[in-house]
Amino acid sequence: ELNRDLDQKVRERTSELQKSMESVRALKDQQDGDYYLTSLILGPIGGDLARSRRDVSILVEQKKKFEFRNRESEIGGDICIADQLELGGKRYRVLLNGDAMGKSVQGAGGAMVLGTVFRSALARTQLFENTSNTTPEHWMHQVYVELETVFRPFDGSMMASFILALVEEKTGFAYILNVEHPWAVLLREGEARFIETECNLRKIGVTAEFTDLDFRLDTFRLHFGDQLILGSDGRDDVWLSDQDRVMNDDHTRFLYHCEASGGDLESLRQEIKKTGEISDDLSLLTFQFNEEMTIPVEDDLYQRLKELESAISLSALKGALEKAGSLTEGGAEQEESLYRIAATYHLASVHDDPGYATM
Repeated sequence: ELNRDLDQKVRERTSELQKSMESVRALKDQQDGDYYLTSLILGPIGGDLARSRRDVSILVEQKKKFEFRNRESEIGGDICIADQLELGGKRYRVLLNGDAMGKSVQGAGGAMVLGTVFRSALARTQLFENTSNTTPEHWMHQVYVELETVFRPFDGSMMASFILALVEEKTGFAYILNVEHPWAVLLREGEARFIETECNLRKIGVTAEFTDLDFRLDTFRLHFGDQLILGSDGRDDVWLSDQDRVMNDDHTRFLYHCEASGGDLESLRQEIKKTGEISDDLSLLTFQFNEEMTIPVEDDLYQRLKELESAISLSALKGALEKAGSLTEGGAEQEESLYRIAATYHLASVHDDPGYATM
């Protein structure tokens, strides 16, 4: 009796398995369709909105890969945005690299909110606001508060880190706001180093109270040919290939990758992959400063101070004091400028001729 009914039971079981597989396939098709629509929305939000400048390169590789109706795509929480902005009569390059918490749809949702709010702030400033008296510090503070205000109602279920940079196009003077994001990298004459920022801010969306005392910007100056490289933590989250499933814990590896690739993003990605398997979304943005500029007073003063270190001369000292005086009159407020002014007057005070100390 068992043998007689065996064929029928096999056919019934096979039919049930086929129905189950079709149901799973339909659910996966629906899920991939949702992924694909989300990727179509997220894609246009990022990118370089001022492509004619040709000084920005962007690479985004999301961790979640999928295929929908013979179309390959990816989805994740990383985003890069670049644009131009005019503040106080000066043109700035705006650079943003963001990383929303979570992978797949959760990360993509955070990236969409981050990108949409940031682009809205950009468009409002460009089209409607009078920015003749707006400083970069004020604008970046305003953008941060707006992003934090939008993310806070999610009550910690949606958070994001980001790094925002404004670079003055004529002088290369840069302002950086780091919101719990990996440090930016400066690639100068083939040597890479971190632009270490003192980050007092937690990810946006954290429910802790925010005060203006936590807000801090870092500044530095780009020289001709310098490259500024921004990247998410996917650049460091790598399963090392030379060991048994050990996660990379050396963030300085990225500096060697930048030097080996020369700042080319595709080569940089390959250098990272040589280390091991990338375990997170990866986004990279590079900005190359190619503007010709006159030597700022601060840099000219620095050169004169270097000359004074090796041999004190009346002409060099007099020139350095004149430069220091022009910095003082110009209202120099940067720590580096103040240090150089102090160093100049210290040299004058120890010089044989006390008259120079009172200039």
